[in-house]
Amino acid sequence: MKVHEDSMRGLSVGRLFGVSNAPHLRIRPVREAAFSVTYLECRVDASGSRVVNLPKQDCFFLMLYLDDTRHCDLMPDGRESAIMDYHKGSLCLVDLAEGASIRLYDTLRSLAFLIPRALLAEVSEFSNAPGARNLRGCRGAYDNVMGNLGGVLLPLLQQQHSTPSPVLGHVAVAICAHLLHRYGDTKPQNQRGPAFSAMTKNTEKDSTTFTGFSLEDWRKRWLN
Repeated sequence: MKVHEDSMRGLSVGRLFGVSNAPHLRIRPVREAAFSVTYLECRVDASGSRVVNLPKQDCFFLMLYLDDTRHCDLMPDGRESAIMDYHKGSLCLVDLAEGASIRLYDTLRSLAFLIPRALLAEVSEFSNAPGARNLRGCRGAYDNVMGNLGGVLLPLLQQQHSTPSPVLGHVAVAICAHLLHRYGDTKPQNQRGPAFSAMTKNTEKDSTTFTGFSLEDWRKRWLN
């Protein structure tokens, strides 16, 4: 696994956002399903906008915003949702089963994750994470655990070594376990609940249990 122009079964997140050389990490942390994260810095002129179309994939798309930005959803019939502010440290989590389209109104700096359903199933098999293959969507939710885990990934994305840090697999599993605990939905698609779920009090403790590392251990060991 290397830092390289990103692709996952032909899907290049960087190119979709107009950033062909976006730093990218990809790993199979459990068995066959791949986890990927891309660092995006997609510039938008003050008087302009940019449309981004994400094709159908059997996975979830997660953005962790590193700076404040604004964008709206584009509906299949061409209508646009209200423009929404996304603040630094917040998330946007969407299901790509039917694809998704957005219009950016400000420069976007974020970490973009592709989380396959198959990977969620693999993680739930060997951990205490809920046995879910679906996640509830959210927009603009603050998530301190994801913020901390994203902070671990940023220096890894900046490295250009052919051999990745061994911490990458641990972080990938911790992210999936956290998403399953906070946003996991075991109900059938037609019975799913609200788009947002409150953070559990033990989320950071859970991440430590699944990976053997605490977030503070990661910060001290890999960021100092």
